[in-house]
Amino acid sequence: MSQPISIPPELFPIIASFIPLRYAPKTLLSLALVNHHFYWVARPLLYSRIVVGNEENTRMVLKKIINEPQLGMAITEIYIMTELSEDTLDGKHESYDVMGGLRYISVKKKLVPRLVALHIYLLDGWFEPFRNTNSSMLGKSYSPFRLSFWTTLRVVCPQLQSLSLRNMGYASFDLNSWLEGDVVDEIMSFSQLSTLRIECQSNGCGLQNEDMKRILGALPRFTTSLFTLSLNGKYESIKPVLSLHLPNLRWLRLCMFVPGDLPEVMGFFRRHEQLESLSLMYSSISFLYSGQWFSDNVEDQFLPNLKHLKATFDNILTLAPILPRLISLSFAESVNFQVPYLLRAVIPDGLPRLKSLEIESARCSFYSPEDIEFSESIIWHETADGHFVIHSDSGTFVPRSFCDDYIRSIVRGAPNLEELGLHRFALSSTDVVSSLSKLAVVFLHLLNSFSSN
Repeated sequence: MSQPISIPPELFPIIASFIPLRYAPKTLLSLALVNHHFYWVARPLLYSRIVVGNEENTRMVLKKIINEPQLGMAITEIYIMTELSEDTLDGKHESYDVMGGLRYISVKKKLVPRLVALHIYLLDGWFEPFRNTNSSMLGKSYSPFRLSFWTTLRVVCPQLQSLSLRNMGYASFDLNSWLEGDVVDEIMSFSQLSTLRIECQSNGCGLQNEDMKRILGALPRFTTSLFTLSLNGKYESIKPVLSLHLPNLRWLRLCMFVPGDLPEVMGFFRRHEQLESLSLMYSSISFLYSGQWFSDNVEDQFLPNLKHLKATFDNILTLAPILPRLISLSFAESVNFQVPYLLRAVIPDGLPRLKSLEIESARCSFYSPEDIEFSESIIWHETADGHFVIHSDSGTFVPRSFCDDYIRSIVRGAPNLEELGLHRFALSSTDVVSSLSKLAVVFLHLLNSFSSN
């Protein structure tokens, strides 16, 4: 019988840290079930990263930690994505909801003193129920984090370095935010944050401008430590950030911010050549507010380490000289054949290194035709034999087949794709079956292209 692999025990946590987050729980559980040797190796690692994706599983995990407090000593990272069910609102569960249970194990019982990362993503139910109820219910049916939570957490979890709060915004226009005033100040008082991700609701109920200014004003505290930064603005200027130099910043996402002075913006990017992932998002209401983030005539060596990019078409078009080195590319609010135009007409050699492509079609109902500049990118299309055609009537769109025209140009321009995401592409119900069959042929082509490389 073969002997177990001999690896120093201190290396196992390092090896486990390279397992992608979404696969970590199942991978480590499978390892723990191999034999007794791997059980004792994998068991503490299994609880080092808590990754749960719904309310029921989160409650089960929290209950287990409460019943077995010794497990808390192994926990270094907590990742929770959870809804708030009607049963919890109606009091059909035990005395705590997910947030209440998290507060109980962390600040009340101090069961997770080695916590390094806390990521919370709230889904349906945490805000909507209160729009039709009395605001006095706030804090009774569920337990939002208030100032006392963050004050205590900073003391009992001194190693916390990674903080992500998504959808922790306003319950409704007439209720107080979970993140405002002194709460924001306390969150920004954590020392040596390497990850800061604060993304409130994008429906107009996000952080107030004054609270976002508090966050932006506190960023210099993390000049040397910040690795990941993601913020949702509310049409504020990003100017407070432009003067910063964050030498370790690798991942940057800014949503609903106004770029401001273009030379200052370009200066910021040129000081951050180490960036590997960049997302510059538009307003959820209209792409017209996205703004210009890059100057024309960008040099080939601009952002030399960039591998992942998400932005509006116009901003991506400006960066055409650097696109061939990207691994993933995501277009927001594209119109008509803009993306195939970029892949085929602007970049003749296409993007052979691209592995992941995401395309979001524009919400046409949110703007009128006069809002659209009918540039060449909108009235362009490619024929089956590879000829490029510019439609003569620049005031209208030319109807084209999604599968026969659009996808064909995508395949030609990015032949080595492994992932393709398409959002808000309308296919008529009568053509669904036909379209799917044609797409199957396209994806087979993609698979063959990938296998031959």
